[in-house]
Amino acid sequence: MERKFNKGLILLLLPLSVVALANTPTGAIEGLFSISATKQVYFSQGNLLHEGNTWSFAEHQYDKGSYFGWGTSGYGDPDTISVGKGIHFASIGGTSLYTNFDWGVYNAISNGGNTPGLWRTLTRDEWTYLLEHHGHEWTTLEGQPGLKVMAEDKEHFLFLPAAGQISIEATDISEANTAGYYWASTSSGDYDKSAEAYKMTATNPEFELEGNANRKLKMSVRLVYDTQAWVNVSDRNNNSTELTKYKPQQGTGLPINVHVERTLTPGMSNTLTLPFDIATEEMEAIFGKGYQLLQLNTNETGSIDVEAQTFAVNLVEKTSIKAGVPYLITPTQAVNNMHFYDRVIQVSTNEECVAGVESDLVQFCGLLDRTHLESGNKNYLFLYPNDELVWPADGDNSEMYSLRAFFKVNPPQGGQAPLLTFAPRMVITSPSVTTDNPQSTIALRAHKIIRDGQLIIECNGYMLNLFGQRVK
Repeated sequence: MERKFNKGLILLLLPLSVVALANTPTGAIEGLFSISATKQVYFSQGNLLHEGNTWSFAEHQYDKGSYFGWGTSGYGDPDTISVGKGIHFASIGGTSLYTNFDWGVYNAISNGGNTPGLWRTLTRDEWTYLLEHHGHEWTTLEGQPGLKVMAEDKEHFLFLPAAGQISIEATDISEANTAGYYWASTSSGDYDKSAEAYKMTATNPEFELEGNANRKLKMSVRLVYDTQAWVNVSDRNNNSTELTKYKPQQGTGLPINVHVERTLTPGMSNTLTLPFDIATEEMEAIFGKGYQLLQLNTNETGSIDVEAQTFAVNLVEKTSIKAGVPYLITPTQAVNNMHFYDRVIQVSTNEECVAGVESDLVQFCGLLDRTHLESGNKNYLFLYPNDELVWPADGDNSEMYSLRAFFKVNPPQGGQAPLLTFAPRMVITSPSVTTDNPQSTIALRAHKIIRDGQLIIECNGYMLNLFGQRVK
């Protein structure tokens, strides 16, 4: 479906919450451009270039730059840059705002700050808003035809050269100087094949939406720099002081961009707590197709057996992340730091631990600050490599890094630290079922089997049901 926009200048009154940066970012042209009712951006000084192993912006706005298949940042498969395969930003639609498949998110632009994550590609809706709210016309700059778009100040402008495109399996540029094609970060149609792009020509300079464009087409890329504040959140730091500056009621409440310094190992459980939400449609692009996200189930009863002093921790699968809630997440792709745009900080300090239904025998506690756990206290359990749960020991293990979570076990009065099992992922810690010295075994991996239609967990020669009770 095509959408056309009429030329003309539309006066836009921005709310007070939109605050420009004090100085134009390195590699950007002067002048702000509105891409929504509350968001403004700077555009890069020129189209994106990729030469050798270097990413840069063209020196002038009228330079054509390089041509790219959609999503070919080099993340996951460097060959996609040269062959222009056109891979997907988000597997099930959505945008590239939260993924390394965006050229500007994944790569350091040498003349644009030389740091990954500073730049990004506009979404379809943002391109649409830009053209609906900024005067634009087909013109020529230094002999190069293209589209001129006026900035908010009506003095500076964006120029998009009509660079043409390179067709699938072709090497020659077609429609140079007569048409310009620019990628949006939004996928469309069959998510493995198509994406959104925009086209303008001398006879129709309205920048039409080219819906369902084949991702193997090689087109121009023009990146933007968001004006929102950038905040660094690290698992090595105490983050509450900085986050409180932006939390509603306590701070500005304004949307910000967030660098999250946190590494997650693919194929293994990781605990994770964040100060903002992540929507379902964003999850797969960040954590990979087939990721597993688990939350302590607070809606189902029947997982506690107080008399036997054993219990099962009932976990439920989720598809989105809520601010301040602790999770177990198993990504299917490596997560080495994350970049998030336009986020509202909803939680800025460690929240109260989440308890299971009708009992506080086990709690799941999320952390936004580093937290000391009492050394040797078996009532504290945290995730260790190889999906093990361990007690805090002397030294570094007694302090939990932030952006993680730990379990707090509260056994019945007079009882021992009880057996702990997880469903559906079976991970067990048990100081009480070993035949040797119980103090010597901190964490155990479990083997799950099906017998007579019942799920049985075999642990150190003992057969246990899902509630931690021995079975014969």
